[in-house]
Amino acid sequence: MRPHLLSWQWEGSSAVVLIASLATMRWVVAGVSLLALAAAFVVQRMGHRREVTPAIPFTGVADAVTRILAEQFVTFPRFVIAGAWSAAFRNEVRT
Repeated sequence: MRPHLLSWQWEGSSAVVLIASLATMRWVVAGVSLLALAAAFVVQRMGHRREVTPAIPFTGVADAVTRILAEQFVTFPRFVIAGAWSAAFRNEVRT
């Protein structure tokens, strides 16, 4: 197992790096982090478009922000830990 796994993952998170770089005025790092976040959202949107059941549209900015944060920090980790992501990936690769 990787030593200090949780801190390593935390440091690699674009959102955390963005916040830390803005707080420390490291503008280049902040820009790269912002681009990484944008790329992640684009890839995620592409994946969601392939889903059989489409996502429910956002009703506004507050709805978008709260749903995205909940999905990224609560729902998706639970999905992975429960083994559902692995099962879905295996099913997609077979088809």
